[in-house]
Amino acid sequence: MADFEMVESKRISRVSGNSEVFEPEVIDKPNVPANNGSNPLANAAAEHMGDMIKIVSDIVDIQRIKVQTDADIRRMEEARKSLIAEADVYVRKTNADADNAVKRMEAIRNIMNDFYKYGSEKISSDDFCKIITTVINETGTIK
Repeated sequence: MADFEMVESKRISRVSGNSEVFEPEVIDKPNVPANNGSNPLANAAAEHMGDMIKIVSDIVDIQRIKVQTDADIRRMEEARKSLIAEADVYVRKTNADADNAVKRMEAIRNIMNDFYKYGSEKISSDDFCKIITTVINETGTIK
């Protein structure tokens, strides 16, 4: 250690024993002119700083609420589209079922008309009833 020189610190003073006490180093503040009312804008800003911070905080809260509201609106729009699609599918299915039932009833009506028009002498009513029952059972029940 011949290259280094041990220098006593200015911030640490030795006390009896091995404990060390730190004394803070005083730093002089740079020359800041005293606020003697020479700048009214700075004085007004300093006086109302709390109000300005509250206003900025309120603006941030409003923007946060706006973003949440926009997200809720988008979510509701997607739910609306989904409900419309489900309703459309339900209406189509219901219409198809109704059309199917109408077609089956129309077919049975035509068969009955043909029976009463042309075949009442060739087939008995009981046999015709069995045929109609079989047709209805084969095509499914009419809802």
